[in-house]
Amino acid sequence: MPTLSDFIYTQFRLTIPIPTASFASKTVIITGANGGLGKEIVTHTVRLGASKVILGCRSKSRGDEAKHAIESTLQCNPEILEVWEVDLESEVSIKSFVNKVNELPRLDVVIHNAGIQGQKFKRVYGTERTLAINSIGTFLLAFQVIPKLKETARLYRVTPHMTFVGSALYDVAKFPEDHGGDIFDWYAEESRMSGMNQ
Repeated sequence: MPTLSDFIYTQFRLTIPIPTASFASKTVIITGANGGLGKEIVTHTVRLGASKVILGCRSKSRGDEAKHAIESTLQCNPEILEVWEVDLESEVSIKSFVNKVNELPRLDVVIHNAGIQGQKFKRVYGTERTLAINSIGTFLLAFQVIPKLKETARLYRVTPHMTFVGSALYDVAKFPEDHGGDIFDWYAEESRMSGMNQ
């Protein structure tokens, strides 16, 4: 478990290196791209020269707002950014998104940034919504874009990348190791809903 000094160090003293590698000719997908960290990732990826950056957003209108804000800030070619709707709570939405991905000429980078912090209990994929979206939905999407990443590697002789944005809150979550059953069943009980532990 992190200590107070760990928290202070990571929040105020730690210097994270800013990526400088060229993204020229690369196609990048970033989920959860319409705000916060996702929007900043999109902005920096465009600065690094990506030829196509796809903002994967649950809300097309909020994605379009982010797209226009980034274009205004960077004065970049509007054809670089595209907004595609994807809701990790819906298998149909994920499949539709993957179908569009499969039509791309190439896919070099996927950054899975989408996630929620649920406050109210709801079942999705047979378990609690936060766990379903942040884990199950994310991996349903991830597994289905791997073939496109492999195809890009083969055709363009490059090394594609896939990464997942997470949180250090996993270190403070309370989950009894001896719950004695399936983790998804355990979290599917409304009485166990706790925002910090999802």
